[in-house]
Amino acid sequence: MATQGTITITSSFVSTPGGSSQEPSYTVLVQNGINAQQAIVLANGFNQITIPAGASEMAFIFPSTSVTTKTLKGVTGDTGIALAPNGPNGPFNIPVGSGATTFGITTSGADTLPTIFYFN
Repeated sequence: MATQGTITITSSFVSTPGGSSQEPSYTVLVQNGINAQQAIVLANGFNQITIPAGASEMAFIFPSTSVTTKTLKGVTGDTGIALAPNGPNGPFNIPVGSGATTFGITTSGADTLPTIFYFN
């Protein structure tokens, strides 16, 4: 069932070498969102993640105990973007292009707990 609403994201930096700051809020209007979640235990190597039909944004949270290196990729051969091995890779939203159906996360080893993917 399609949903409508807003997602508001706030963040702050506390006790950093540059001091503390409250960052501006970021609000996303969700029109006909799909509100889908997937829990996937990432295997060693390339993990292909299927983007649900109708998704326009995504975010994900790696297990807090994970120590494997992770790289966000479009396909196996590209360089990708290094990600933190654990905790939220968000709560920012990553826009999903209208033609996107999959993306990949390459890991240096298998995780034992699932990564939670959120799609809207």
